[in-house]
Amino acid sequence: MAIISYLQGLGATHLFTLDNVGTSTSDDLGNSSLPTNIAGGTYSFQANPVCYGASHSVRTTASTSNAVNGAVFTNTDDINNNSNLPYRSGTRTIFFWFKQDAIQNVTCIYEQGGGTNNFAFMGGAQTTFQAADAGQPFLIAATKDKSIANRAYFLAGVWEYHTQHSGSGNRVLFYVNGVLQETVEENGTDTFPAHGGNIQLGNSNESLKSFAETTLTSQTTAKNINYLGMYNNTSLTEAQCRNVFERMVIPEVVIAADTVANQQAALNALSGTTYQNVNCAIEIRQATDATDYTLTLNNITFVQNDNLRDISVQYVGANTLTLINSNSNAVEVSTPDEKDLDGGTTILTGGGTINVVNLSTLTLTGLQANTEVRVYQAGTTTELAGVENSGTTFSTTLEASSVDIVIHALGYEYQKIEGADTSANLTLPIQQRFDRNYRNP
Repeated sequence: MAIISYLQGLGATHLFTLDNVGTSTSDDLGNSSLPTNIAGGTYSFQANPVCYGASHSVRTTASTSNAVNGAVFTNTDDINNNSNLPYRSGTRTIFFWFKQDAIQNVTCIYEQGGGTNNFAFMGGAQTTFQAADAGQPFLIAATKDKSIANRAYFLAGVWEYHTQHSGSGNRVLFYVNGVLQETVEENGTDTFPAHGGNIQLGNSNESLKSFAETTLTSQTTAKNINYLGMYNNTSLTEAQCRNVFERMVIPEVVIAADTVANQQAALNALSGTTYQNVNCAIEIRQATDATDYTLTLNNITFVQNDNLRDISVQYVGANTLTLINSNSNAVEVSTPDEKDLDGGTTILTGGGTINVVNLSTLTLTGLQANTEVRVYQAGTTTELAGVENSGTTFSTTLEASSVDIVIHALGYEYQKIEGADTSANLTLPIQQRFDRNYRNP
């Protein structure tokens, strides 16, 4: 299934890939009987997509003037300028992919409506989503992290009327890369107002309400944007937003479909690399000479960000990839059902599984010389390591999270340690007691 079909299946009212299209109502891929289109503004199409599924993106440019529009969409009754808006007492979701050249003053990324009645996404040091109603408490939610220039983000804002959730007031939810940033609920209960201002993407010349509930005209900055979606009477969940993100995210490195040996060599070439503040570090595509198979990450560091759940490794294949962390720390992994690379022509089948195995070191100290040591997978007779005649210390590297350890030496009691936790490095001091039943002939 192409990504367009998938997004339509979630219930898109209006949907634009912005892949060098958008100037005709036929470019609106949603289910609305009132399609919209880009009717003007200051923008271009640039061969610089923000996500998979496109070869171009809408490009807005920087300006010293703060009164420059981005791409301006025509108003339609089911978006903003009808008192009978279909979501006024329901729910609404708006999403898109974007990246910004520089982080400066507050700038508009998307808005519909006027200064005090609007939906808007604003960028800057932090990104925000707002639902402004002049007669109601101002609803504005912010990201947990500061924004980073030239980093792609998938933004999704949800507005819910108070009867559509378990709370008592209207609320907004804000997701970035499919991770909930903030839920803001106040005591307002009015239906959302009609708002007849422009629908603008990338920049806006409107004076919009800000945190202090005063209005300001935001800075005009350069941005790239793809896949604008509007969903009336639909609240996309965190899981759905994360699914969209994982299907469309462009990785830093692609390990191409190849033999297992060549894929391992490509991973080995990344040894010593640190990945931080990236959406997806490594994408591994199904090997050509195996179904289920194993690869090892050698000395690769992934700096975790729980606020965005940056992906360490994504596997695009229908089988099982076992991934061994060897002096590496891949934690957040992803297995999307598919990846649509270009909007319908090149679709990679996914839906498989990643099993992450953390190598750990088991060390036994204080052993009597010539002790026999055997290490088994916990609860089994599968031997993982051992030695016939030890020194005073025994050490081994394991791929198991739990093991049974058997220790035996002539003249000393037999010992068995069950269920030792080896999910991380483990050192055990061993004390061997004399065996009273042993007789030395």
